[in-house]
Amino acid sequence: MLSIGQRSGTRLDGKPWSMLSLILWDGTHLAEVVAFGQSISQRLLALQPRCYAIIRSGAVPTIWDDC
Repeated sequence: MLSIGQRSGTRLDGKPWSMLSLILWDGTHLAEVVAFGQSISQRLLALQPRCYAIIRSGAVPTIWDDC
């Protein structure tokens, strides 16, 4: 993982919003993974750059614990 970013705020109608984005690199390709609202878990929030993750289509990322 190259970077992680989190943003939050309040919409014009007063409702809160939040998003988390991860930039991943496999040595050849870049990918961006984005999570919104309640799909942002404590496990995702604990990630740091240089962590290793296995991403499967439509699934929650598997994070290696040595990050």
